[in-house]
Amino acid sequence: RAYHDSGYFDANQMSFESRLVGRSVWNTRWLLIIPGGTFHYDSDYGLDTFIANVKDIKLFFQTYAFSGN
Repeated sequence: RAYHDSGYFDANQMSFESRLVGRSVWNTRWLLIIPGGTFHYDSDYGLDTFIANVKDIKLFFQTYAFSGN
């Protein structure tokens, strides 16, 4: 989810997904997929507009671990 913010973290605006279960946060290679069609019906225009205007993307991880044997 995208939010306009004043630079301060607000936990009430967080959206938690379980799709990353089993993934490693400590992985050093990440890929952020941003479908341009979510911004505009013309996906190329939507993505170009996004790239031209977004200055910073903040990621917040709520992590946990399972002890393995």
